[in-house]
Amino acid sequence: MILLFIVAGVVLAYLLETHLEGGSTKVFKPQNWFGRAPTGSWTYATRGRASEITTYLGIIGVLLSMWLATNVPSMRFVGLSYMGFLTLWIIVWVAEIIKPELMWTADIDVGSLDKWGKGFVLGGLVGAVLFAFANLKSLQLVNLTMMKGMKPMLIFATTVLLAPLAETGFFNGTILPTVVEDFGIIPGVLFVGILFAGFHLFAYSANTLALMIAFAFMVATGLLTLYQRAFIGAWFAHIIFNLLTFFAWMGAI
Repeated sequence: MILLFIVAGVVLAYLLETHLEGGSTKVFKPQNWFGRAPTGSWTYATRGRASEITTYLGIIGVLLSMWLATNVPSMRFVGLSYMGFLTLWIIVWVAEIIKPELMWTADIDVGSLDKWGKGFVLGGLVGAVLFAFANLKSLQLVNLTMMKGMKPMLIFATTVLLAPLAETGFFNGTILPTVVEDFGIIPGVLFVGILFAGFHLFAYSANTLALMIAFAFMVATGLLTLYQRAFIGAWFAHIIFNLLTFFAWMGAI
C-alpha cells in the first residue's frame, strides 16, 4: 500500500508541474481545489469519431446489462446496476452536449482521439501497477465466481468490456466532474473514491485492503480524468486491470 501512495504522489506531482500548451496554464483548469467553479467549467463533451464510437459502445453496454439482469440470476444486481449507470451517464452526456447551462450536472466524456494515446499509456500503467500489487497480496478484486456457468467469452465481455465502461462512464464521467464543479477538486476526488470503494463493498466481502485499493484506483483514475479532461485513461486502466484478472483466472498468467 505504501508503494501505491508513492506512485500516486509521483503522478500527482507530475500533473501539478505539467503545463498545457502556452506554458502558463496548469493542467487542472479551473483550479478550484476547494469550492465551486462556474457552471459548465468541468464539462468537456467531444464530437466526431470518438463520440460515435462511445455511443455504439454505450448502446451495446445497455443491451448486455439487460441480458445479464434477465438471464443470469447471480448477476441480476450487477446487470441492473450497470444498466442504471449507463443510462444515467448517456442522459447526462447528451443533455450536456445539447444545453449544458440548463443542467446542474457536469460531464467529461471519453475524449477526442488525440487524447487516446496518452490515455492508453497512463491508464495502462495505473491498471498494471494496481493489478501487480493485488496479485502480490493474493487479492481477487474481480469476483468471477458469481459468473460460474457462463461461457468464457461472455465473462470476458462482462468483466473486460461492460464493467469498465459502465463504472468509468458513471463514476469518472458523470459523478466526478459534477462533484468537482460544486465542491472542488480535492473533495470531489476523495468523495468519488469513497463512493467507488463503497460500491465494491459486498463484491470484496468488506476486505479492508481490497477496499483501499479500490479507493486508490479511483483517486488515481479520477486525477487522470481531470488532467486529460477525458475518461479514456481511466477506462483503459479499468480494462487492463480486469483483463489481467481475467487472464489470471483462466490460468494464462
